[in-house]
Order: sequence, then C-alpha cells, then structure tokens
Amino acid sequence: MIKIPAYAFYQYSPLTKINIPAHLTLIETNALSFTPNVTSIVVDSASDYFILENGLLFNKDKTQLRCAIKAVPENIVLPDGILELEDGTFYSVTTLKTIQLPNTVTKIGDYVF
Repeated sequence: MIKIPAYAFYQYSPLTKINIPAHLTLIETNALSFTPNVTSIVVDSASDYFILENGLLFNKDKTQLRCAIKAVPENIVLPDGILELEDGTFYSVTTLKTIQLPNTVTKIGDYVF
C-alpha cells in the first residue's frame, strides 16, 4: 500500500499542485485538508483509487470527497452515493456559491465550508 499519511500536508500553504500517481492507494484523514493554495490536482488516468471531477478529488467509487482546488465551479451537485466530505474540503475555495448534497451524505467533516 502506498499512501499519503494523516496530516502530511495539513495546513501546508506552499502546496499549489497535487499529483496523484496510479500507485497511490490511500490518502489518510486530513492528509490534504486546509491546503488553501492548491490550484491544480492531477490524477493519473491509470489510478484505480482516485478520480478528479470539476476540481474535486474523490475516491474512485465517489463515496468520499477528499479535497478541492481553490477555484471550483460556482454551483456543484455532489453525486448520489457520496457518504463523506473530508475536513476542510471547501474551506479555502473562493468561487463556490451553491452546493447540492444528496441524502446519502452521512458525515460532513469539520470546517468543510
């Protein structure tokens, strides 16, 4: 298992770009939380574990939203089946105006917005 450990980049403001290689299997809790200057996330297309959509980093089955870039679309509709939003997911996002959460969400982390 190749992972980013818990709190690895927590509140790390110099971080601007995140590259997720295909061999990364786990991003532990708060590993990427509160990273206010991330403007780019790139997920290797061969990744079996993560997917990027509209600047949002999900686990592959889209049950967990791990983090977001600083500038996401103004209006977001999260997919049915999502269960969890990681701490600080949208904390530093400057463009978000509305978000639609499906009724499948069971956990909203601290300081998500």
